[in-house]
Amino acid sequence: MVVADATAEAGKAADAAKEAAATAGEQITAMKEEAVKKIADVAEQAETKAAEAKEIAEEAIGDVRTESAKVADRVKRPAWVGAKMESSSLVILSMVPFSPAAVSELKIGDQVISINGKQVHTIQDVKERLSATGAGEKMRLVISRGGVSRSISLTLGSMEDKQAVTSR
Repeated sequence: MVVADATAEAGKAADAAKEAAATAGEQITAMKEEAVKKIADVAEQAETKAAEAKEIAEEAIGDVRTESAKVADRVKRPAWVGAKMESSSLVILSMVPFSPAAVSELKIGDQVISINGKQVHTIQDVKERLSATGAGEKMRLVISRGGVSRSISLTLGSMEDKQAVTSR
């Protein structure tokens, strides 16, 4: 009887172990499925973020190319005004006939105060503003004429324009 009881107890224990193993197996399977779903969700989010990052990068690259083209155009096409200034006072001393300066509202004796919203104090300041603006682009000058400030628009010429005008 002891053996039979022990065998019965062993059978019960084995059944309980099988049931526990089955339950553990089901839990592991459920955990694996949940982990796979989470990994898939994370992968999907990563793909979305990567696509957004790619879009942002492509837009930034486009912006850089546009700005590079503008800079390259200015490098290829330096600007020309056609006016000579007194280096310390920035007063216009002369203008080449038919130059951008001559066809604008500028007059000999005008003193240049600012270019494109930035004050200029030296001839070097003027040269820097010109080099920052390419041929064919408009500049806004503030000048002093007889003590009165005026705003004047001037479209810069190219070196080809300079050659055409000065070879007349």
